[in-house]
Amino acid sequence: MERVADCIRGAEEAARRLDDPRRRAWVSLYAHQHRWWTDDTCDARTFAENAEAAAEATDDASLRITSTLYAVVGWHIAGEYQQAVRSQSKVLELLTRDPLGRRHGYQAFPIPAAHAHLTTAFAELGEFAAGLEHRHQALRSAETLNDWYGLMLGCWSLAGVYRMKGDYQEAIRLLERAVALVRDRRRSSQVLWTLGHTYVVAGRLRDGLTLLEEARAGLDPVGSELLKSRLIEHLGEACLLAGRVEDAVGFADEALHISRKRGERGYEAWTLRLLGEVHSRRHPFELERAEASYQLALDRAERLGMRPLSAHCHLGLGRLYRKAGKTEADVHLGSAIRMYREMAMSVWLEIAQAVSGP
Repeated sequence: MERVADCIRGAEEAARRLDDPRRRAWVSLYAHQHRWWTDDTCDARTFAENAEAAAEATDDASLRITSTLYAVVGWHIAGEYQQAVRSQSKVLELLTRDPLGRRHGYQAFPIPAAHAHLTTAFAELGEFAAGLEHRHQALRSAETLNDWYGLMLGCWSLAGVYRMKGDYQEAIRLLERAVALVRDRRRSSQVLWTLGHTYVVAGRLRDGLTLLEEARAGLDPVGSELLKSRLIEHLGEACLLAGRVEDAVGFADEALHISRKRGERGYEAWTLRLLGEVHSRRHPFELERAEASYQLALDRAERLGMRPLSAHCHLGLGRLYRKAGKTEADVHLGSAIRMYREMAMSVWLEIAQAVSGP
């Protein structure tokens, strides 16, 4: 990453000497991106706003498209999924008359990437039908272009839909394909730890933990802070399912600290839900701490429109209150069942119905 920083500083100096506003705008975009990747205090929303401001301040079509694509990633990580959808739709509108294979200065082909990012945002919102529609377009355009990166993104984003719905075997099939594409090029990616986490929740604890630990070991030397909180949260859940409760607490606390420091509100909400799970599974279970964590996660999820996570929080609270003998259990379990049914999350619906009982 330090070599990248040196290149950016050199480009900034060259653009300044040339007094070229267009080149300065491009370099500024890449400088903001590098800082967001490497600075543990760089806020996701601030990055997204800066990227969108760069897009609006220019008549350079390629700069507008690339800036908006970067902004979409920022909005997604900030937990602003509706804004990510709006911005990504704007990108696709700008690309309407473009040749499929034009890059516009972006590191990937924009059309497959745009559809893949829309798929992931819709999954967080529980709008699975819309997500599946865009995944078809992501995969089809990537295959037409023979674009390995777009194909990897398409498989990863589609797997995210199946993971959210609880269809882990289909998610594993897609993620194994994505990981094969990454490994062939000796690159690490979030697909590696996403596969690891999916193995874990599907019951393959040893395989999952191996991949999660490999992904973390590969991330640290690079110095990237991007998505780090999500990886650590996944490690925390893996430890919890493996019975390593104290390790789970440590990872969850670390993930919460990073996500709050970097303004990653969606990841913060998922981590709070994990803390609720940890405190509810301790022996003896910690009612007040679990309740507070679930409630904070639910409040954030509802504010951000994260309906699958909201349903999971209702399920967690229902289980907790049922264990504690509190009457509020039925209300939360009823909310979880209703939401799972509305989103056609059949696997989770069955789980919630089993907890609720006849």
